[in-house]
Amino acid sequence: MKIIVFATGNEISSGKSIDTNSPFLAETLTDLGFSIKMLSSIPDDFDLLKQEILHQGESKEESILIMTGGLGATGDDHTLNVVLDILKCGKKQDRQSSEKLKERAEKRGGKYLELLPKMMRQTFIPEPAEVLPNEVGIAPGFFVRIHDHFRLAAMPGVPAEMKAMFTNFLLPKLINESNKKIHYHSATIWNCTELAYQTDFIEKNSNFIHENQIVWGVTAKPSRIKISFLSDKEETLNRLKDLLEKTYSGSITPEIGESLHSALIDNSLSISTAESCTGGFIAKLLTDTPGSSAYFPGSIVTYSNEMKINLLNVSRKTLESFGSVSEDVAREMVAGCRKLFGTDYSLAVTGIAGPTGETETKKLGTVYIAIQFREENPIVYSHTIPLGREFFRESVSQLALYYIYKNIKERFLL
Repeated sequence: MKIIVFATGNEISSGKSIDTNSPFLAETLTDLGFSIKMLSSIPDDFDLLKQEILHQGESKEESILIMTGGLGATGDDHTLNVVLDILKCGKKQDRQSSEKLKERAEKRGGKYLELLPKMMRQTFIPEPAEVLPNEVGIAPGFFVRIHDHFRLAAMPGVPAEMKAMFTNFLLPKLINESNKKIHYHSATIWNCTELAYQTDFIEKNSNFIHENQIVWGVTAKPSRIKISFLSDKEETLNRLKDLLEKTYSGSITPEIGESLHSALIDNSLSISTAESCTGGFIAKLLTDTPGSSAYFPGSIVTYSNEMKINLLNVSRKTLESFGSVSEDVAREMVAGCRKLFGTDYSLAVTGIAGPTGETETKKLGTVYIAIQFREENPIVYSHTIPLGREFFRESVSQLALYYIYKNIKERFLL
């Protein structure tokens, strides 16, 4: 199987911008034993793009064209329309991308809402194509067969988006299809930054990683990073897993949604939530996983103090003495939640999402996350996440699920 790599964009073909995507793709694929036929840069020209794609598809040899760029919402982003024209097919919208874009536009408001219909064009892919999720940005990539011997993979031109999409989605597909003995491992490290990870783990183990030709990737997420490794030796990857566990013991998990789902199902546990600053975000994450009704009866959003008092039996005295954003209120919220729903686990959050609400004693981004297992005393975690309302809500919600999963894992020795 031969691989061709195209970088699209006038700024790249004119030499005004350096293409870092193609060297990354070529080096990674070559190290893994794939054959790179050619690298090329193509300007934002519909007819030229179509001509070059058709030309590459003339070979009778099994080949894949990997394209970066041209998936945005502007008039010079031609990749989707060129492929639609070649295949004479319709297009379909990627729901995950469209919802993410809509949510961002609604939060920003103003001109972003006015531009939303035009911006939505970047959320479509060809009807016969398989979506390549974009974990960093908006525009999804896609993987589609042009004819019997020729397929095309399209990814965004933004390096961070492309690398995450390639490492986490496209590359595992290529490895699986090639029958190469390549082993893949991914995980999430909580309360860790990309820079800290590269300093504390990648640099310290650089000799081992280089000598064994391990391909690694990292994607920064709110309150966590997603990491991945590829190796042609299973024992090498197992050694790397051991090093990760020693370095990040207790802070490393598989993908949290599916992992928590399995932990709750396997141990016949139930969970309920009481949310203030997250406004129902935790409930959304829980119900994103099909089958969550087996363990999640419901959630309650108590944004005001009166609702905390009336629905969760939070003491008015506690609120007056410590304020709504406090460890004491979090404890009473989680106890009230468990009593209300009667679940094995209850979870409560209260915090200052911003941009207002900061006081002399409580900084913007302060949050308390409380969890309770049956009649045991609640456990409360505190964080300060002063990075904007949207980032704050997702960070807190993801951390809350992580703390529940961690508690289940330790309690039931998973």
